[in-house]
Amino acid sequence: MAVKRKQTRPEIALRRLERVLHEAEGEMPRALVRMPDDAVKETERIEESMRRLERLSWREKFTMAIDPKTDRYMLDALSRDEDAYVRFYVIGNENVSVEMLERLSEDKKVLVRSGVVGSRNVSVEILERLKNDSDKYVRDMAIKTLEKINRGSGIM
Repeated sequence: MAVKRKQTRPEIALRRLERVLHEAEGEMPRALVRMPDDAVKETERIEESMRRLERLSWREKFTMAIDPKTDRYMLDALSRDEDAYVRFYVIGNENVSVEMLERLSEDKKVLVRSGVVGSRNVSVEILERLKNDSDKYVRDMAIKTLEKINRGSGIM
């Protein structure tokens, strides 16, 4: 008797997608909806980073959050940490991605959202949204940053 392997989240999502496509448009060739191996590997690396993160002390988390040598998978995991200060430190990492900043710009903590406004990697789109933030400090910082950007590019 063969032992059945537990399906990963990407595999479960793929099965759901296949079912929806099949019900919506008839039989869809599996090759068109199969998740690329790279995407599966990437998901597995992110999940491994999340598991590794659980074993780290707060000091190790802070150190990794600011270290430019921290790989993007671990940085992504740290950006999802329950500690707002760890998330804040990730924002200061020179390798923080726009995608991470996008997610962190919607964080419940004002500390984190204000950090996003001050990030060198923040996009104009994020700043435009944060200029309407519920917190006055975040709003003011976003407006001032947008004004600096507009002055620097000659727009006014």
